[in-house]
Amino acid sequence: MTATDPEHSALWTWRLAALFAAGVVGLWIPWSLGLFVLGSPFGAFEWMAHELLYGVLPLIAAGIAWRDRPPKIPEILVSAAAWAAGRLVVGADVTGPGTTAAIALLFPLLVFVNALRHPQRRAWFAGGLILVAAQGLFHWEVWRFGLSEWGLAAALVVVVLAFLAATGSRHGMALAVAAVGLAGYGVITTSPGVLRAAEVMVLLAVPVAAAVMMRPRFKRLNGAALSAAVAAVVLAAWNSGWAIPLLPVAWLAWVGSFTAVAVSAKGIASQRNA
Repeated sequence: MTATDPEHSALWTWRLAALFAAGVVGLWIPWSLGLFVLGSPFGAFEWMAHELLYGVLPLIAAGIAWRDRPPKIPEILVSAAAWAAGRLVVGADVTGPGTTAAIALLFPLLVFVNALRHPQRRAWFAGGLILVAAQGLFHWEVWRFGLSEWGLAAALVVVVLAFLAATGSRHGMALAVAAVGLAGYGVITTSPGVLRAAEVMVLLAVPVAAAVMMRPRFKRLNGAALSAAVAAVVLAAWNSGWAIPLLPVAWLAWVGSFTAVAVSAKGIASQRNA
């Protein structure tokens, strides 16, 4: 069946990643304030972390793979169905733990198995296996203990950092380096809030990597807005009394910034080494 234009497919995939990231953090902030509870088998932070790692990151990887080879219509439809099914079962407690994990793992498996078809992308396959293994561990820990520790740590330390290095995202790597420093400060001060803020900073590096790969209009303005949004969300995640009033500001900054980037994107970066 007719293949689509690879540049067009990558752009729309990254637009979806940016919009979905805006929605994920946009829901997490009022959820963490107790304004509503999503019918998910996960808690608020675990759901947000899961969706940024396993809903957004594979979308970015799919866009990168599709830049090398025009995806055919059936491939897009199957991928879209797998991605949407994963978001449904993780966002609503409609299946048991085993079925939820199996459906949620399907889209990342499709993306990274597809990387084997591209000789220049086969290094991604190893990273994809680690991502899928970390996601499986994430689900098991949440089912067994109610929260994830080692699955989240493996995804943050191994997968996200390797992904940012592979894409050459300077903005994402800057966030990751800053998060390492923040985590060190949290260890020294034995502050759980600081450590949580460091985790959030690494998580936010994933959608930031997608945003900077698009070329939105008013690039400098969008960059400044994204930086402010990241800072607001990280400070709000600090879990201290003085940071709580920042949550509405963080919500507006994050949702507005990523929505604006996705809507105003007019192309994608021309470099093929991303």
